[in-house]
Amino acid sequence: MHERDAQAIAREFRKVYKHIDDQDRRLSNVILQGPVAEVKGDLVRLELGPKDKRTGKAFLSPWVQVQEAAGQSGTHFPVKKGDPMRLLSPNGEIGAASIAIRDGYTQSAANPTDKKQGELIIAHDGPVRIKGSAIVLEATGKVDVKAADLTHDNVPVGKTHKHDKVIRGSQISGDPIP
Repeated sequence: MHERDAQAIAREFRKVYKHIDDQDRRLSNVILQGPVAEVKGDLVRLELGPKDKRTGKAFLSPWVQVQEAAGQSGTHFPVKKGDPMRLLSPNGEIGAASIAIRDGYTQSAANPTDKKQGELIIAHDGPVRIKGSAIVLEATGKVDVKAADLTHDNVPVGKTHKHDKVIRGSQISGDPIP
């Protein structure tokens, strides 16, 4: 084999190794895990690696959108600093195509209920429980309901409802009129 042929083969092997290294890097970047480091509106930055020993700065993702349900049945549950997240980068390149998705429970962000099959939504530290066909709001403060028409057991209880047996003063009036 001539020296020139050996160099050509060596070049081709280097290209293959470089391609394999690139694919390995991309594959390892498809899903990364880390807490929310910064929040700016609907965008977040995730802390994806430990602090650099030289600079003391953590490895942060670029600003990315948080995944929410969109369309006819959308949701908006803002995340807070420290919430566990995963960064999904479908092509393995962290950037414009990346999106932050909520992670599962962790030691620092445990399941908010001990009833593993009980539905519970915690929104800004206030629980909303769904028990069978009931929705239970638990509040230590005010509950404000805004509706054009509010009923309870098919009886109007909104701001325009009327009572029978109305008695002036501090005595109790009758039931609301359907």
